[in-house]
Amino acid sequence: MKRSIWILLVAMLLTLSMTAVAQEDPAPGEGGPVITGNSTGSINIGPLNPLRCQAEDCGFVSGFLFPALMGVTPGETFFTPGAPDSVARDWSLSEDGLVYTFNLRDDLYWTDGEQITAEDVAFTLNAILSNEIESTQSAALLDVVSSVEAVDDFTVQVTLTAPTCTALNNLNTAIVPAHVFSDFADMVGNEFDTNPTVTSGVFSFLGIEPGERIALVANQDYAFAPEGVIPQGLLYVDVPDTQVAFERFLAGELNIIGVPPINRDQIRGGNFQTIEYPANNWTYIGLNQADPANPQAGLDENGDLIDQGHHPLLGDQRVRRALQHALDVPAIIEGALEGEGVQMAANELPTSWAVNPDLAPIAYDPEMAAQLFEEAGFTLGEDGVLVANENALYAEPGTRFSIELLGAEGSEENTRALALIQDQLRQAGVEVEVVQLDFNTAIEQITSQTYDAYLLGWNNAFPVDPDQSWLFNPAADELEFGFNDTSYYNAEVVDLMEQARTLPGCDQEERAALYHRIQEILQNDQPYLWLWAGKTMVAAQPTVQGFAPFPNQIYHNVQTWRIPGG
Repeated sequence: MKRSIWILLVAMLLTLSMTAVAQEDPAPGEGGPVITGNSTGSINIGPLNPLRCQAEDCGFVSGFLFPALMGVTPGETFFTPGAPDSVARDWSLSEDGLVYTFNLRDDLYWTDGEQITAEDVAFTLNAILSNEIESTQSAALLDVVSSVEAVDDFTVQVTLTAPTCTALNNLNTAIVPAHVFSDFADMVGNEFDTNPTVTSGVFSFLGIEPGERIALVANQDYAFAPEGVIPQGLLYVDVPDTQVAFERFLAGELNIIGVPPINRDQIRGGNFQTIEYPANNWTYIGLNQADPANPQAGLDENGDLIDQGHHPLLGDQRVRRALQHALDVPAIIEGALEGEGVQMAANELPTSWAVNPDLAPIAYDPEMAAQLFEEAGFTLGEDGVLVANENALYAEPGTRFSIELLGAEGSEENTRALALIQDQLRQAGVEVEVVQLDFNTAIEQITSQTYDAYLLGWNNAFPVDPDQSWLFNPAADELEFGFNDTSYYNAEVVDLMEQARTLPGCDQEERAALYHRIQEILQNDQPYLWLWAGKTMVAAQPTVQGFAPFPNQIYHNVQTWRIPGG
C-alpha cells in the first residue's frame, strides 16, 4: 500500500473516532476504534496468515480477521456447537472413535463475496498436514490425523490415525480462503502474509505501517453481527514496552490494555473497567538433565532410546529437588510480580480441570535443600559455594556448583525474578550466572541443549488441553525443534499420558485421575523447577460502553462496543 494512501486511511479512521465523541449512540461503523498496543516494540510481526503465524502479535490480529473451525460460547470453557465466530455448526464422532464429521454453517462469506464451504476447511487442514507452509500446528495434526475430506459443500470428515481425546484441541484452527491460493506451497512468501484482503472476521485488514501500527476496519458483512459492527475499526499500535503502554493508557491514547502486575493497584484505585482471572500461562525453570557437552536426541531413527549421558550437576534428581527447596517461590511472586501469581505444584495450571487438588506446592525449606545437597555429594567450600566430593553421581570431585541461568529480554517481571532466584540459590551455595538474551537467541541456545538452566513460560491455548506429551515424551526430545529440551524421560509418565490421551469414551473424571498421577511423578522427578501461574488483568477506559468480558474471551462482543473517542 502506498504511504500516501495509508496515511489518508488512518487519518480517516482517527478522524471518525474524534467525530464519534458527540454521538451517544453511534451507528454501525461510526463508533470510535478499539485502540490497543503490542507492548513489545516490534510491530513487524510476520505472517498475518494464521496458519503461518508464529508470534503472539500476529495471532492477536489475525484472530479478528479469520473464523475458527470451532468456538467457545462466551462464559464456557470448552468447544460448544454453534458458538459465535466458528465455521462448524456441530460435529459428531463415529462409534469407533476414528471419524469426526463436521457440519458447517451455510451463511458465512469471505469479504470478496465467496461463500465459506467445506473446501476451505479441508484446504486449511490439509495445508497444515502437508507440512509445506511452516505451520506451528503441523506436528500436532500429523500426530493424530490420517485424512481430511470435503464430503459435500458443508460437510467435512476428518479421519484420525487412532482414537484420541485431544483431537478437538488439535483440529481447531483458523480457516483460510482456499480460492486465494493455487496450492499449499503458494502460501509461502505470498502477499497474503502482509496484506490479507480476503477475510471473514469482525474486522477486515486495512493496512500496516511497519514500526507504527496495524489498522483494521469494521466488516459490516460479519455474519455474527446482524445489527452491524459499531466500532469503525481496530488500531494495533507499536509500543516500546509494557510501561509505556500503561502510560499511554492512562493518557487515554489506548482504550484497552493488558495491565502489568506492577501497575494493577493503580488501576484498581481508578475509574476503569477491569476483569481479573487466572492466566493460561505458567513460568518455570527448565533443568538440562543430559550432557550439555554432547547433546543428543531422545530417540534414534528406530524409535529406541539414546544414551544422552548426564548433566554433571543437574543430572541427579536429589540435586534438582534441593534446588526447588532452596527457592522461596511466594517471595519471588511478591517481589517480581507484586503478588500477582499463584505458586505451581507441578505441570498443570491451578485452574485446569485436570489439576491434582491434593498435590501441594513444594515448600521453601533451606534445611532440606542442604540435606539433599549433602546426600548428593556436595559440600560447602570456603567461599560458600557447593563443591562436589567423591559421592557425587556425575560431577568430578572438586567441581564447583556453578551454573548459567538463561532468560529472555523484554519482561521486567522476569528480570526481577531472575535476580531474586540468583540471590536465593546463592544463599544455598549455588553460584548462578544470569544471562539474558533476545528471545530468538535464547531459544536457539535452549533447543540446541547446550545450556544448564533457563527461565521461560508456557502459554496454554484456550480451551486448555492437559496433555503434555509434547513436553515430557522422549519423542519430543529433538535438537533444535523439540520441546522436551530438558531431555526428561520416565516410562510411567509416557504410558500414563498415552492412556489419558486415548481413553475410550474420554471420560473427564477418569482422564483427570491419570493426570493427577502424572503430576505427582513430575513433581518428584523435577525436570523443571515449578514456579508460578500468572494472573491476568485487562482494563478498559470507562468510556468503552458494552465492555463485558469473560476470562480468555475479552473481545467476544467487540462488535457492540461503543467508544466515543480514540
